[in-house]
Amino acid sequence: MIADLDDECRDAVEHAVQIAELVVAGQMAELEAATAIAGLGTIDCLEYLQAGFDFVDSMGALWALVYQWEMFAGESARQDTLQKIRTAIEEFLVEAKGGTA
Repeated sequence: MIADLDDECRDAVEHAVQIAELVVAGQMAELEAATAIAGLGTIDCLEYLQAGFDFVDSMGALWALVYQWEMFAGESARQDTLQKIRTAIEEFLVEAKGGTA
């Protein structure tokens, strides 16, 4: 389905996949990655949000988790949110790769 995107969004998805792979490899912090991926999804792929591209929707949805992390003051709540971010990034990676990570 990535082939169905325009060049700008396809490049954004490919960049987001690279970022997600860094998180999975432990080479990038979850919050930093989520912010970058969400930005790519909502800026470069805006016209594809809610248009049947689950992986694009997953990119944009990371904003909610970033916001949730920013609103929580307690370390325990923030760690829980970071775990949710990591899980969401891993799920995005599977979706973007067509079901295989």
